[in-house]
Amino acid sequence: MRTFSLFALTVALSASVVAAQTPQTVNQQAIVEPGGEWLSYGRTYREQRFSPLDKINRDNIGELDLAWSFKFDTARGMEATPIVHNGVIYVSTGWSHVHALNARTGEELWHYDAKVPKAQLAKTCCGPVNRGVAIWQDNANTPLQVFFWRSRRAVNCLECEDRRRKLVYSKHPD
Repeated sequence: MRTFSLFALTVALSASVVAAQTPQTVNQQAIVEPGGEWLSYGRTYREQRFSPLDKINRDNIGELDLAWSFKFDTARGMEATPIVHNGVIYVSTGWSHVHALNARTGEELWHYDAKVPKAQLAKTCCGPVNRGVAIWQDNANTPLQVFFWRSRRAVNCLECEDRRRKLVYSKHPD
């Protein structure tokens, strides 16, 4: 329930960012000063999980209502903090799936399934849990990269361009 609540709060906060947001590159400077975006686990390196957005406050919090919802293919192992960048929510779910959702509408922009054998993940210490994604972009001329763990020390990298994605890196350090 806690993860769902954090997800719902992230969605609510991200919706107010979408309209005023100008696209930015996700590099060291953006992560240090994310503005209204949620580019890392705790939003900033201070890990405060505090949003500077002020359209939702103590006076109007009671007026919030559900704008949209999204049904993921699993509820098992959902422990990831969603990342919000340029109006897109990036989130990983159990079984090493990654979803990109339109923050305003909830429309799924793309979905990636790492196709990890369920028998393999079921035997790991924590089951099919995936703890989130990280994003990076060297500069405005390079595609956004979405990193996530596939299983047992294996990292994947998806490149996202024009709301499409492709796997460009999968490494298991042995």
